[in-house]
Amino acid sequence: SPPFLLSAGARGRRLVEGLPHPPSAILHWGATAVPKGAPYALVTDGPYDPDDPTYPEEWRPRRWSRFYLGLQRRAFRGAVRVFTLSEWARRKVLAVHGLAPERVVRIGWGPLGEPAPPIDAARRPLFAAVGSDWRRKGMDRVAEAARLLSERLPGAQVVGVGVPGDLDVPDGPGFRGVRSGLPPGEVQALIRDAAALLLPARFDASPHVIYEALRVGTPVVATPVCGVPEAVCAPEGGRIVPPDPEAIAQACLELWREGEHARRRALAVYERSGGWRRCAEIVRDSLEGALAVPAVP
Repeated sequence: SPPFLLSAGARGRRLVEGLPHPPSAILHWGATAVPKGAPYALVTDGPYDPDDPTYPEEWRPRRWSRFYLGLQRRAFRGAVRVFTLSEWARRKVLAVHGLAPERVVRIGWGPLGEPAPPIDAARRPLFAAVGSDWRRKGMDRVAEAARLLSERLPGAQVVGVGVPGDLDVPDGPGFRGVRSGLPPGEVQALIRDAAALLLPARFDASPHVIYEALRVGTPVVATPVCGVPEAVCAPEGGRIVPPDPEAIAQACLELWREGEHARRRALAVYERSGGWRRCAEIVRDSLEGALAVPAVP
């Protein structure tokens, strides 16, 4: 709503004004506020596109659509650079807001949290799905794929973390649902131990959990939405499949059979991405060129 967006912008300006020294540039996560007091760059995982029907209904500004789009356009067009986490988001910015291509730079993204330490225990047919937004993350598809997988792979179990508190999801063949709020260390251990991470989302701009899986050698089974395929780099990092439980189950079975070969390929994808350090280097180099500031040693 307009009051929320305008108050968020005001808070950002007060933060900048309260700094002990004026900044030479501002790097701002967001898409509507225009920082004051210095040239600024924006970081976004994807702009609002009123013509894209795949955007979740709860993310649409509805009656404030024109107002929201106007704020976003002003913010993007005033930025010296717009950094996007994915090429999908970069194409969105170019198409919706008409910026010059050289002003919009893809930087990639990385994991959140600390990885669980490695283990020497024997692998088992365990698969994981992590996401609190049940339908948008495709967790209903996960539950059905788990049933199919359990029929073909004895002992296979899919653990779905993030079941909303107001949703009754009974455990079924090969599937166990876990409520939201599991400690981060346990979530990371589950990702580490899994033969694959499942993310058959309906919409997910730049899910950090993909890199949380790849960095510990866990391949990913995901649907071709938003920036997801860029991160997975199939077939090296896993499988990109149709939004179909049958296809999800088959991909899980293939990755389980590939075993350590699949895990080594997944880890190589993460190492090639460079993680957050590589993102920071791209931002630094791009801003040095845009602002003509001296290079940082």
